[in-house]
Amino acid sequence: MECNSITLKGIVRDCNPNMGGIQKVWMILKSDITKVTVGVDETSSTNPDVQLITELTVAEGQKKVNAFEFRKGAASMTSNLQKDDTNGSYFWLTDLVMNFQGMETSKRAAIMALTLAEACAIVLDANGVYWFLGKDEYLAATAGTGETGTAKTDANKYSVTLQDSSLELPYEIKKETAEAIVKPAPGA
Repeated sequence: MECNSITLKGIVRDCNPNMGGIQKVWMILKSDITKVTVGVDETSSTNPDVQLITELTVAEGQKKVNAFEFRKGAASMTSNLQKDDTNGSYFWLTDLVMNFQGMETSKRAAIMALTLAEACAIVLDANGVYWFLGKDEYLAATAGTGETGTAKTDANKYSVTLQDSSLELPYEIKKETAEAIVKPAPGA
């Protein structure tokens, strides 16, 4: 591929309201995901040529999608470009940071499993947009803390950072695709 074959695309100023933060995260073992398809949402009238994840399939019988919930303002997702022109290397590191209030045994066990698992994540941001982490490689735990705090108003919490290493920024997941996986089955 020619290095000059890249086509630049502009970005129109966005006047819509926008909020930071994450509402909820669902973790799925990478081995339980059988298919990830990046495509174009044919039903979109506003972004008919934008690529996103249109199909995400979890192995039948598995459906082991685990929700991680936290207080408002206690989780974030940040992507940083890692590029070295001399070496020709280029990739994105995305850190998913989740803070859980109150140190207790059940949370400790869940966090320990999370730090050892080879998992992917579906992230619902504060704007109602679903994102997928783990398309190229599973998420790896890179930091974690448990702290009691010192003063009465200090946080008593666990914090864990999971990192996605990918050739691309995280993909948005088509809403219907994400909700088919994360919404519990009726009667469940």
